[in-house]
Amino acid sequence: MSKDQDKFLEILREKMDICSLIFKKKYDIIEKRLKSKHLPLCSSSIKNHEPLFKLENQNLAFNFVGLNETVKFLSHYELHENADAFNLGKKILQEMKNHCEEIGQKEGKRFVLQENLSNKVLIRFKRLDLKHFPETTKLLLNAKSAFYTNSAHFRKNSEITLTKRISQQGEFHEIMKNGLNIEEVSLREAQNLQELTKIICEGSNIACFRFIP
Repeated sequence: MSKDQDKFLEILREKMDICSLIFKKKYDIIEKRLKSKHLPLCSSSIKNHEPLFKLENQNLAFNFVGLNETVKFLSHYELHENADAFNLGKKILQEMKNHCEEIGQKEGKRFVLQENLSNKVLIRFKRLDLKHFPETTKLLLNAKSAFYTNSAHFRKNSEITLTKRISQQGEFHEIMKNGLNIEEVSLREAQNLQELTKIICEGSNIACFRFIP
């Protein structure tokens, strides 16, 4: 919708504001259902009449898709291709986190930034963009890509060393702290699991990781 970075961030904040209104409506509905006992399990109590489920303790999470493609659209480079592109990705995430906090202070609730957990969303967003912005979207997609890159991850098969990827993904995780963020490491990349685990835990800010085939 805009290649100007300042205008892009303005549009992004507007979209997050719309999402926060949807969050508020959902929150209010769940609150009413808890009071009316239409959610029997969540409405139940444990010892000393303590509620089993406390709505006020829950996070309202902004999930997102395609930071890599966004940076490529704005800068002509993917996240891993140069420092300016990577730093632009960090800037966008920081702006989103800051706006989460602003909305949270206004609404009196906890908003967090975390990665998307649905593969269907990756395909759905790509199809929508191909429909509404066909020429632009085709330029963003790698020939091997069937869908957008998830959240703040680097594109799969990107030419970046495993150690550097872990280090830089950790910088994203640090910004998105308190949300659910997982870095996947292929067992084909990991020659020494013990050494790699030590690097991740002691030398990066990765919040959570898992090994995949």
